[in-house]
Amino acid sequence: MKIKSDFVTNSSSTCFLFAWSGKGKKSLYKLMEKYGNYFFLQTKYSDFTNDFKVVKNEISCNVNDVVAALKSISRKTKIVPIDKKIEEYYEDIRTLKSYKNSRLNLYSESLIYKTLSRIAVLTYAKELGISNVLEVCFGDNDGPFAGTEIGLIMDYEGRNIELLSNDLVILTEQRR
Repeated sequence: MKIKSDFVTNSSSTCFLFAWSGKGKKSLYKLMEKYGNYFFLQTKYSDFTNDFKVVKNEISCNVNDVVAALKSISRKTKIVPIDKKIEEYYEDIRTLKSYKNSRLNLYSESLIYKTLSRIAVLTYAKELGISNVLEVCFGDNDGPFAGTEIGLIMDYEGRNIELLSNDLVILTEQRR
């Protein structure tokens, strides 16, 4: 569930922040293949048909599925410099601090700590020579992959993917 300053919505997604060094998205895809075991995801779930019969389903994905999904929206996504992303996080903190005397104070305090943690990770990554950032959201009913199997599995099973290596950083953020 996503809480906004004036309403609550039931859409959900898991956003992935990829940070890496190299030129362009192709270098990101190669690094993802290098760490392909992080992207092997599998889940079983139950669903209902129109006549309310329970159907058991199983879906899975691997790094090739995730890379193909990213390539399919490549024109809609933009690589940003790591410094710009860090500055965006500082701006988020300034905005969250403006809620200090509102009903969102406790929630905003929690987000400030999470955002400071992300800044620390990206600052460390920058020291390692990582310079690019790409953010993409996968959701069951939200984002560019809404209603797709890749959206579903990356949202629910991929939400715990986190990687901090000297050439690739992956952070996830659940937006519920």
